[in-house]
Amino acid sequence: MKFARAASLETAHADLLILPVIQGEGIEPPFDGVDQAMAGALRRAVRGGFTGKFAATVVFDTMGEISAQRLMLLGLGARADLDRTRLNHVFEMGLRQAGTPFPGKVTIGWSDGLGPEVTPEAMACAATEGAVLAGFSQATHKSGNPRPTSRVTRLTLGAYPVVPDAALQRSLVLAEETLGARGLVNQPANELFPQAYAEEARRRGRAAGLEVEVLEERDLKRLKYGAILAVGMGSARPPRLVVLSHGNATRAAGSSRKAARPLLALVGKGVTFDSGGISIKPAADMGYMKGDMGGSAAVLGAMCSIARLKLDVDVVGILCMAENMVSSSAMRPGDVVRSGSGITIEVISTDAEGRMVMADGMHHAVALGASHILDIATLTGGQRVALGQVAAHLQGSDREFTQGVKDAAASAGERVWEMPNFPEYRSLIDSPIADLMNSTARDAMAISSGLFMREFAAGLPWIHIDMAAPSWNRTAAIKQMPKGPTGFGVRTLVNLAELFANPDKFSTK
Repeated sequence: MKFARAASLETAHADLLILPVIQGEGIEPPFDGVDQAMAGALRRAVRGGFTGKFAATVVFDTMGEISAQRLMLLGLGARADLDRTRLNHVFEMGLRQAGTPFPGKVTIGWSDGLGPEVTPEAMACAATEGAVLAGFSQATHKSGNPRPTSRVTRLTLGAYPVVPDAALQRSLVLAEETLGARGLVNQPANELFPQAYAEEARRRGRAAGLEVEVLEERDLKRLKYGAILAVGMGSARPPRLVVLSHGNATRAAGSSRKAARPLLALVGKGVTFDSGGISIKPAADMGYMKGDMGGSAAVLGAMCSIARLKLDVDVVGILCMAENMVSSSAMRPGDVVRSGSGITIEVISTDAEGRMVMADGMHHAVALGASHILDIATLTGGQRVALGQVAAHLQGSDREFTQGVKDAAASAGERVWEMPNFPEYRSLIDSPIADLMNSTARDAMAISSGLFMREFAAGLPWIHIDMAAPSWNRTAAIKQMPKGPTGFGVRTLVNLAELFANPDKFSTK
């Protein structure tokens, strides 16, 4: 996508001119010239009932009165509700309502910031990301339409203060990698199984400039990674562990990697299909379980972004890939599994497989010399019950690290909500036969699952993000965000890496 700046909104050549409107505040003075050229059509739309409600649109054919072919009034909602999350959603949703043909050349008009969070730069970057993401379609396998290619090819910013080109290019990279994560989550499991996913991760990672290592079944056996191997036992397609390295991340602890420089590890759940195993899931909605690898897709997208942006930071991404199926060789409830760290796990439910693949992935991060570990996974139904699609569940062991992730998510426009780690919750994962049990009763399910993950962080600063529902907006009830796979997490993880790259703003000691 190319960027341009318009001398005036009336003369900007575009397929679509978008004019954002704050709810209840009418047409802004910078749009007066367009309104006059359109013989007052904008203010007539307001008098006719267009209030600027969030993501509401009115689209005009300009009939040659201005240089743009079509014009859209786009509601931003109430000023008090505006933040980066709302901006991210509104531009994507607005462009999806632009009608046909999909606009290739778009101009967006605005005049000023809307507060400390909603600056002109934030508006321009959100518009950039929305312009890329609006072209996403789930219809990748329809006959005659194998790869929808709707996309904005040129974005013109009108009536903006100058926004640095670097900020726009950064947003373009983040949007492209978020789009890539959406595509992976949307891909059917008969095509994206562990081996195929590992090869795709290798291809994308190397193209971005990452070092890539793929640990196959024989490697996992050699390392005694019994937890991820147990999850994959029921499938004819064995698991994989993919390691993506940026900066000096490939140096083992104690080697020439600078001791003062932290190594951030991002560990993503990559269960390419989750039948539940012997503890089989209900048939209803099981098809969504092709997306149970959303955490690993977020890590892959973030790592590719980090490499493309050439961030001066050491980061390792670990993708924990397996297929959880039912067969005579599948793990059973009551089995005891020894993980790579030596911690033993009693299998209460084979449908609590995500934390098991992640256990070995987190141990691998420790073995590589990580100083900080973040795990991200579509982990529990408990997250969906507690927070739904709107916000991801967050737990952390270190106050400064946790605050850093909160800040990274807020600036990325991805919502997270912190849950407690009260010590009383820890007893929920005690097993009478092994060190831990992999599933608990429904009470505090998401919290106890996070505490299970903490056991494999070896006491390092640790963050857990459960994004089971935010990874895929399934419901029409949440109208303020796009439906379908979201690519949640990519932008937050990149923002976090940028904090690690800037010790003046964020201390990792």
